[in-house]
Parts: sequence; C-alpha cells; structure tokens
Amino acid sequence: SQQWKLTQVEDTGCVMDTTKTYQFRNANSNLYLEVANGKAEDGSIVQQWGANGAAAHNVWHVKKVNWGYYYIYSALGDGESFVLNVNNGDNAEPLTIAANNKQSTQYFKFVDNEDGTYTIVTRASKDLSCVEIAGAQTSGGAVAQQWAWNDNDCQKWVLEPVAYTLPSQMTTVTTTILTTTETTTTTKPATTTAKPVETTVTK
Repeated sequence: SQQWKLTQVEDTGCVMDTTKTYQFRNANSNLYLEVANGKAEDGSIVQQWGANGAAAHNVWHVKKVNWGYYYIYSALGDGESFVLNVNNGDNAEPLTIAANNKQSTQYFKFVDNEDGTYTIVTRASKDLSCVEIAGAQTSGGAVAQQWAWNDNDCQKWVLEPVAYTLPSQMTTVTTTILTTTETTTTTKPATTTAKPVETTVTK
C-alpha cells in the first residue's frame, strides 16, 4: 500500500485568451519581441526592440492548435498570414516569421511561471527548449532564438494585452447615397375656339 506507479502525462500548458492581442516584453531586458524592420515576408528575423506603443511589427496574437500548443501570429500584413517559426530543435536556432505550414516547428506552449511571466516552449525541441534573447543581451536588435530551458530571465516573457485591431478584423462600411431628382411638369393652357352664333331678326 506504500508503493506507487507513476504515469507520465503530457503538460498541456496554459489556456491562452485567443481574443486578445499582445506585446511580449522580455523580463530581462524590458524590450519587446518584434519582427526586424517590420518586414512582412518569410524568413524575417525576430528580435527585441523598444516600443512607443503597439504597432504591426511588435503585436502578436495566438490561435489554438491542440495538446496545449498555439500558433503565434504576427500582426504584420493582414495579421493572419505569418506565424512565429523555428526551423529545428537545435540550440541557437533563430526565430523567424513564416507562412503557416501547419508543422510542429510553428507550435508553441505557454508555461506560467507564477510570477507574472511566461516561458514560451517550442515543440520543435520536443518541449526541451524555449524562446529567449540570445546571450541574455539587453540591447535593441538582439536576436530571439531557441535555447535549452534554464529558467533565466531572458527566457521569460510578460504578455501585455494591447488594444490593436488587426486588418482582418476591420469592418468595411458601405454608404449608399440616394439622389432625388425633382421633375417639373408644365401644362399648357387649353385654348377653346367657339363658333360665332348667327342671329336672324325678322321685322
């Protein structure tokens, strides 16, 4: 009765709010995860930089995949075309954005560190590595990469909800203007001609 068998179960990570848009602030540098030079194209490098507010290049939103994993979408383009991507499970593999290919190299899991930060785990590494800023750098332009999970602050992220409308969420309003044309009808008076009446008087 004092002996137990342990069964390993998969950690499903945090349940994320997919209705919100976020900025990801690095706990070590206080800089934000962004797409370098705001390039909305496959292979664009992801780095850290300061922010004066929410903009397409530094805003992200998530969509659930399964098993606790999420796609992390960049707000660039239409906000639905490019996702965070890591090509393989190797240490020092840089993070980029790429078109969604539905491969596990684009699956990420959020682990709550219970201190207001999250660790973003990569499926490409089989959950052994996470998103960090290379070398724990604190300068703008330092590259985001994948590295073995070591609990360093450079691997922790504060998710800040921001008010940002994605292009795909914008509503187009069509206004129809009704033009009324006034028509004037002129009626020509009718002319009546009466035949003279002839009167004969007999004396």
